[in-house]
Amino acid sequence: PGTDYSNDHRLSESHTNASGHVIGPRAASDWLYVYAPGVRGILNWISKRYNNPPIYIFENGVSVPNESDMPVQQALLDNFRVNYLKDYIANVVAASMDGVDIRGYFLWSLLDNFEWNSGYYIRFGITYVDYNKNLTRYVKESGYFYSTIIRTTTELEDNEEMDLEKYNSMVEDYETFQFYEI
Repeated sequence: PGTDYSNDHRLSESHTNASGHVIGPRAASDWLYVYAPGVRGILNWISKRYNNPPIYIFENGVSVPNESDMPVQQALLDNFRVNYLKDYIANVVAASMDGVDIRGYFLWSLLDNFEWNSGYYIRFGITYVDYNKNLTRYVKESGYFYSTIIRTTTELEDNEEMDLEKYNSMVEDYETFQFYEI
């Protein structure tokens, strides 16, 4: 055993399951694989292990493969990220319905930004930052989708909670926005 978390994680990291199959698609970041059921599993594990503490989820997001190499208009249609958000948030809602005390969910990231290992190349934002045009910002499809989720959940009555039926209905009602010309 090590002396602290930095040298004794007490886990083994892998992008494959016990059968050797890849758990999900790889994001643009080489360390990040998409596996939405994992968030529900870890939330339930934390809840059971630590007597159901209040949980706030910070920095949950994904980098879209090849997004930085796409023309701006194509990068704005980030369906990979939209699907990621749909699936991950559905699993967070499911965990909440399992009894996990989830108090907040915050995605990573509002804007494309500097990523420590990749500089400005890898993009996690729901808003595109054009580094070649005076940092002009354009909302991506995922930004419109996430704003719909925020708007819908803030319109719930005080005693009303989001459940999978309401969430799935909101996702089905969501329509792709028409993008403006750049």
